[in-house]
Amino acid sequence: MVVQQPSKQSAPRVVAPHHIGIHVTSIDAALPFFVDVLGLEVAFRWSPRAPYLGTLLADPGYEMEAVVLRVAGSTFAVELVHFGHISVRAADARSAAPGTAHLALAVSDVDAMCRRVREAGYELLSDPVVPTIGPICGGKVVLVLGPDGVRVELIESPRWLHDTDHLP
Repeated sequence: MVVQQPSKQSAPRVVAPHHIGIHVTSIDAALPFFVDVLGLEVAFRWSPRAPYLGTLLADPGYEMEAVVLRVAGSTFAVELVHFGHISVRAADARSAAPGTAHLALAVSDVDAMCRRVREAGYELLSDPVVPTIGPICGGKVVLVLGPDGVRVELIESPRWLHDTDHLP
């Protein structure tokens, strides 16, 4: 009798970040913040209609408009999505309500970016702070409220979040 060995197939895993999708009440209202203030670049804008999307969204009657933004010099993308058939209030991201998220972006100069954010009429939750512990210790970080109250964390740091060599 021959016994077959189980296949040595690797377990499924995440291989890379792809994009983050942010639901907004208006693409046109959100674009100035993400493009003019944060400096992201428009890759493309579209209003996709396809049967697979109706299945994916569990709503065959969906109305969707989206714009895909690029972080210059990166493969990471931010997708702003507006669903025209949905009329609900924006989630309370200011108080970090469960189910909300934040976008964290590395920036070259937090203080200059904060000036740009304020000049554009958006709110900072505080002035920039200097972390005294953790992976961005010694850098600067601030939380910004963008369109629809979306939290955006701006980080100026010599290290990345996953760089834990310096932690105890």
